[in-house]
Amino acid sequence: MRRGFLCLFFCLAIAVTGGCGGSDDSTPKVADSPAGAAIEGGSDEERKEAREVQDYFVRNCALPGTIRRVSKRERELPLFPIYKRWLTGEEAMCGHMASIAVDGTRVTIRSEIAPGTRKAAGEAFCNLIQGSDVADFTPGHELQDLDGETIKVCPARND
Repeated sequence: MRRGFLCLFFCLAIAVTGGCGGSDDSTPKVADSPAGAAIEGGSDEERKEAREVQDYFVRNCALPGTIRRVSKRERELPLFPIYKRWLTGEEAMCGHMASIAVDGTRVTIRSEIAPGTRKAAGEAFCNLIQGSDVADFTPGHELQDLDGETIKVCPARND
């Protein structure tokens, strides 16, 4: 009887502390693909656009492990180093995405990006967002780290 009471007490204690937000951690949840990123926008239209950006990134992002799957024949091509840099940036951004937000016509993506891949991730972000039909010619799209620090702000596409 006493063991049952102690077990019940501990189970209730765990449930209460877990259910009441016992953690003070405000770090955004990071997803392993754009599909799991949180969608943010101040209006229904902005959230709709954020979902369209998310769908585009789901279809076009290179996720972690993509570089490993490139064939030996493709690795020997002269342009592979450039392609690898693009893939490295996409893997860094797309494989650690926390949120996709739209404010007006500007897209902001927050992602957990390792210090050594920030530049490549910024380039990949601008290439991807400017290649989308959703936000292609709008200037000011921004890639941020999880703390909201700017990694890259994209210029307007002009081609």
